[in-house]
Amino acid sequence: MIAERLRAMVASGCGLETPEGVQDVTVSFGVAQLISGESLDDIIARADGALRQAKDNGRNRVECSG
Repeated sequence: MIAERLRAMVASGCGLETPEGVQDVTVSFGVAQLISGESLDDIIARADGALRQAKDNGRNRVECSG
């Protein structure tokens, strides 16, 4: 829920001013829940996989690892 609120806040902002004009800014998040006994590397890998899925599914979204 926190990641989704952050995503919505960024997307509703006024954009980023560049020499080419104002550019919309969006973010994607990959979220993973810690599983008992799991290493930090494992949870980061699952969150990274969820982030890749978010980007593959159209960006500007939150995906949770399964």
